[in-house]
Amino acid sequence: TPLAATVQNDVTYEGSQAMRLDSGTNAAGEVAHLFSPPAADILWVEQYIKAVRSGVTPSVSEPALVSYYFNAQGRLVARDGSVWKVADGPVADDNDWVRITIQLDYPAKKWLICLDGFLAASNLNFGAAAGQYVQVAVKGSLAYVDNLAVRTLEPAGVSADSDRLPDDWELQSFGNLAQTDTGDADVDGLSNAEEHDLATNPARKDTDDDGMDDLTETRDLGTNPRLADFDRTTNVALVVRGK
Repeated sequence: TPLAATVQNDVTYEGSQAMRLDSGTNAAGEVAHLFSPPAADILWVEQYIKAVRSGVTPSVSEPALVSYYFNAQGRLVARDGSVWKVADGPVADDNDWVRITIQLDYPAKKWLICLDGFLAASNLNFGAAAGQYVQVAVKGSLAYVDNLAVRTLEPAGVSADSDRLPDDWELQSFGNLAQTDTGDADVDGLSNAEEHDLATNPARKDTDDDGMDDLTETRDLGTNPRLADFDRTTNVALVVRGK
């Protein structure tokens, strides 16, 4: 059966179409997408793929700047120069859609990779010398790719600094990337990670300014720390429930 690379609508991450690569056999096929990116020292490449596990280390077409795959245990494996390195992060279920985000640092000749928005491996060496980004290639006997994008700015919802706080949220909330998951910038008893999950302001003890701090509303009263539902004059929580 000849190699087939098609845009199909049967299996997608979102929207109505995704790319499907099918070699028709156990032998690996390869399809590449060419880009003419803007001149930039740092580029971000993002794609959603089906995490197909493999017990065989793939061969790499040269020259390849960066390469990765999922091993038989579902762990992400990234290429550091010419050496394969098992990355951090969760185990991917076979054939589940995962978000892959890659940063290419051309001056440093380094790259990093994030799995589902969180840093998995960093300070990896390019596998080849290159002056500009030219293509993304997908290799395998069966593969699905969706939402492929190349950007000069870091994608939203990605944490590339070794914590669990999305960088865009961290910059918007604090103006820097120096915070940690367990830190408590506003000293209200809620960690930065909890503030992110609750969508409260990590720089203010009382996000809704109703006179009751976020920790008390969240853990003691069960009221909404983002909604002014506490009466300062009577110290009574104004809880609104629907039927």
